[in-house]
Amino acid sequence: NFAYCVWLIIITMTTVGYGDEFPITVLGRCVAVMASLAAVVMLAISVNLVVSKLTLSRSEAKVMEVIDTISLRDDLREAAAVVVQRWTRAYSSYMRQSRSGGGKGGKEKSGPAIKSAMRMNIDLRAAVLSDVELLECITVFQDISESYFSQRLENDVPELLGNLNSRLYHQENRIQSLHMMTQDIDRLATRLCQLQGAQ
Repeated sequence: NFAYCVWLIIITMTTVGYGDEFPITVLGRCVAVMASLAAVVMLAISVNLVVSKLTLSRSEAKVMEVIDTISLRDDLREAAAVVVQRWTRAYSSYMRQSRSGGGKGGKEKSGPAIKSAMRMNIDLRAAVLSDVELLECITVFQDISESYFSQRLENDVPELLGNLNSRLYHQENRIQSLHMMTQDIDRLATRLCQLQGAQ
């Protein structure tokens, strides 16, 4: 029955293999084997096509790395600017409080100037570190800088290793050529000595 044969070929080529229909004759089994092999080849070709279309070429991957690096660098600059702005606001707020005499930053009339400067630095540090928005900005800045550094490391280390391997390969070739030249010179020198000894 032709319909059963088509069903068998479809089930075989899709690698389902229910087993409800199977060939009995030698010719039928040969056709089923050919269908199986054709299915494997077609599947391999289609997977290869899809993978080749979805993977980036070397130049495309390099462009993506550059774009990611530029984006991370811009994010890093923006985060650094936000940290500086928040720190400046916290510092200005502390200085306004200390000038008005309120809070911990009030002027100390008693004691030497060094003690008041040390106390002012301690109070300034406490005021700046108590600013939650500033601490969040510093944390974001640290995260971005770590990811920027790790990305640069991921991009630069393989390139440097590739350059180093290339240089080592060229050095080995030069050493081998020098070794061959010294062997040729030794052969010529021994031949020259033999010729001079014969005369």
